[in-house]
Amino acid sequence: MTEKTMTFTAREAYDPGKLATFTLQNGSVSLDFGEKLLQQVQEALDSMSDDDANVLQSAAKPAVSASLQKLLEPFPLQDFVAKLEGDALQVRAWVRAGGLRLAPIMLHWEHVDNPEGAAAFVAALAQRQEATNGASRLPRPLDYWAIWALMGITAVLVPILLWRQRARS
Repeated sequence: MTEKTMTFTAREAYDPGKLATFTLQNGSVSLDFGEKLLQQVQEALDSMSDDDANVLQSAAKPAVSASLQKLLEPFPLQDFVAKLEGDALQVRAWVRAGGLRLAPIMLHWEHVDNPEGAAAFVAALAQRQEATNGASRLPRPLDYWAIWALMGITAVLVPILLWRQRARS
């Protein structure tokens, strides 16, 4: 059985330029931002002095380019959450690095212009997540970089603290 593609465009009712398009297909969700985000970034760069802009662009351009490229890749269903309360839509998608969850992308619309479409999108997402093997509502604890960092620090500190305690006695 082939999976049907579903596309939903979330648009703010009182600010139609604030939009994003979501596509459910093949066990993943693609995210396409509207032009407003790109315009805001360009306006911020244009408002800088030439020296500041040159320093920022030379230092940050590779990181920004890599981040934007990562956002263009589809997100696995288990890394995507959408909630609708009234006509307020909240979306969180996790960017992964090395297979671990690194940072969330969080989007919020106070009043979507199509609450019925948003409800259908949230329901379809939930249905596909339930149907996908291995997808769970709660992420696994070892999916996050912070947990691995904490475990590494603990693995270093515990032996040092035990050694210091033995040295004192």
